[in-house]
Amino acid sequence: MERVDLKVIKGSTPVYELTFIDENKAVIDITGYTVFFTVKTKPDDLDAAALISYTITSHYNATGGISLVSLTAADTARIGNFYYDFKVKTDEAKIYYPLGGTITFGQNITIRTA
Repeated sequence: MERVDLKVIKGSTPVYELTFIDENKAVIDITGYTVFFTVKTKPDDLDAAALISYTITSHYNATGGISLVSLTAADTARIGNFYYDFKVKTDEAKIYYPLGGTITFGQNITIRTA
């Protein structure tokens, strides 16, 4: 698993784009794949409830290897450091974890939108 730490402003609505490529940098067709995105308070507590949990089976561009995970303002309405990962189940039921790390939700300075 590649470790990438994310920083998110409280109340924002980030979109994460995942592009699937093989070892030769060729795009992988992800038709039939399932992408799971999970955020938890403790990475090693498998029984702890997820703070954020998404299951993506309809991809932005499956034949182009692109899937999107969109967080809502309700998802990011928190402050602190948490742990996330992306889990992938292929169309052949193989499981792997391409990405994970810490996700920090920070305080917003400006609350106005107009």
